[in-house]
Amino acid sequence: MLASHGYAALAVAYFGTPGLQEELFEVPVERIESAVEWVRGRPGLDAGRIAARGASKGAELALVGASLVPDIRAVVAYAPTDVVNQGIDRRGGSRGTSSWTWRGAPLPFLAQTPPPGFAAQFRGPPPYRLRPLYEASRSDGALARAAIPVERIHGAVLLVSGEDDQMIPSSAAAEAVVWRLRAAHHPYPDLHLAYPAPAT
Repeated sequence: MLASHGYAALAVAYFGTPGLQEELFEVPVERIESAVEWVRGRPGLDAGRIAARGASKGAELALVGASLVPDIRAVVAYAPTDVVNQGIDRRGGSRGTSSWTWRGAPLPFLAQTPPPGFAAQFRGPPPYRLRPLYEASRSDGALARAAIPVERIHGAVLLVSGEDDQMIPSSAAAEAVVWRLRAAHHPYPDLHLAYPAPAT
């Protein structure tokens, strides 16, 4: 879709492909850094206008990557989060470790605190709601430790969320990102497009 509008686009594999780990546990953010370096070496591309785009877990990686790799000059994050979250496997399971590493060290992450009755939903048919898990895990101290330092991003930030997102509280998280950017007097544009639940 991006290429059809004239943008040079590169899809970056960061898990689940041959040679990479199968699950989202301690994935090196350097994979984004390597992709940026590859793009910078391509003739005919403007190395000063590199952007990262991702959705859901990919949005988390796009924001984390842009906070660590200064050559990323814009971010578009669909269903974003404001924190580094605990890792997750393909079945929605987890264990107490970070999703990402940087320079060999796990990034601080928001540990999951399942609310009462959360697991009971999995005894029935899908769809399953992960949002209560993320909401129950968001204490002030935990959020401060795991916050993505978005104020370090060297460019504009666009966030897109659904207010009725039942996977994560993406609208609240996007607002937290905007608050952090503005509190730090981030010198680049930011915009949060929040879409309400459809009328029933």
